[in-house]
Amino acid sequence: MSDGPGANAPASRRGPGARTGIAVVVALVVIMSIAVGPLYRWQQLESQRTESISNLRQLANAFLEYSQDWDDHPMEPARPLASGWQLWPDDLRGYITGHSVLSNPSNRIDPDHPLEDPSRRYAVSTSYALNRRVWGVFSPGPFPLDNLELPERTAMFVEAGPMWSAPVPSETVGASHGHIAKLTYGDTEDRYSSLFAYPSLHGNRLALVAMDGHALSVVVSHYTAASGPHDSLYGRIGGHIYNWNGGHPNGRTDQPARE
Repeated sequence: MSDGPGANAPASRRGPGARTGIAVVVALVVIMSIAVGPLYRWQQLESQRTESISNLRQLANAFLEYSQDWDDHPMEPARPLASGWQLWPDDLRGYITGHSVLSNPSNRIDPDHPLEDPSRRYAVSTSYALNRRVWGVFSPGPFPLDNLELPERTAMFVEAGPMWSAPVPSETVGASHGHIAKLTYGDTEDRYSSLFAYPSLHGNRLALVAMDGHALSVVVSHYTAASGPHDSLYGRIGGHIYNWNGGHPNGRTDQPARE
């Protein structure tokens, strides 16, 4: 039984209606791919942000446990030994499980191929940076955490890893990362060979954890001097998080936060 004339005819001999139908299907496929692409990218960014936030919480718990074991004193972020360097990730080995907690899914460092600190030249095998003010900045040796005025507003760890040529790599065409990294946090305005040490990797946001252990992501307030006046010692990173002491030096919490 025949299906009628033209049923098996090649596309070039089919009527205009058939060709129009094919064009509509192709157009729908293109439209769907355009619509789904950003959604997939957003889901990927959100998944990476969630994993990084989890890592930061685990690092904060390990840091606080270590400090409790040492009379409320944190470890020295990096200290030279006769055989090399003792770094804060080394001190936390007994408080964390596995190496994955040290790796930011959005800016990974391969533990088998660590990067190099641009100043001291030791190997960096973590994608997170510890606030360097926990040791030797306000006084010799460790800063007693009991003396910290506003732990909920003070950075403990921030995302770091391979440094980038732009503060928001995902939004900058041609952005690339170098082969250097920091494992201590100084200030978001820090530059090394024109590279940014603490980039925003999650849709223009930087993930971090505060000294009280709560983790979040913020839009960075100061990446360059063009952002306005900024105090690199006490200044605000973003949101309500500051470099140190909630931005209130010398206990003057009755005054506006210092930036």
